[in-house]
Amino acid sequence: MPSIAFQTWSGQRAARLAQLTDAHSMVGGPAPGRRTRTQAINWALVVILSSELQGFFRDLHDESAEFLALRLARGNQSHFTLMRNNFTANRELDRVNPKPETIKADFARLGVDLWSDIEARVQSGARWRQQLDRLNQARNAVAHNDPVRVSRLVAAGYPLNLATVNAWRAACIGVARNADKVVGDHMMKATGVRPW
Repeated sequence: MPSIAFQTWSGQRAARLAQLTDAHSMVGGPAPGRRTRTQAINWALVVILSSELQGFFRDLHDESAEFLALRLARGNQSHFTLMRNNFTANRELDRVNPKPETIKADFARLGVDLWSDIEARVQSGARWRQQLDRLNQARNAVAHNDPVRVSRLVAAGYPLNLATVNAWRAACIGVARNADKVVGDHMMKATGVRPW
């Protein structure tokens, strides 16, 4: 069974993204071609996809920190609180975008080398990490209304259209699914108990 974080990613978070892709279809129509009326929806999809990924990783980190602290504290409530709070204090995912480096740094606090483990597990892992980096570049370009950065992404082969967003979304799904397994396996090795 997956973590609660992954269940939320696959349920509520996926549903919110589906609302925007449905709106995209309603505004732009089903046929291929230039859809200038959908540009704002494409930009919204970029920002929301990044936001939902950040929420997933923050939820997974919370769930893991709580599980690990609970096992290490062995029933001592003050030790549990101290450990859980230290695992999550000044967490980067609470302050900055879900860049690969941010995700890596926060999960390293739990003893998980997330990207190395994902890349060892799945051949697509390195490509997914690259895709997440591009997604964050696009998120910043849109959120800061920076047409120069948007132009650079387009020139690099990443136009902010539905096809690009769907490729980034597929990478996010792959990363989330495998992060859930990698972190679960790590918690099992660290504690002897399967967390989810």
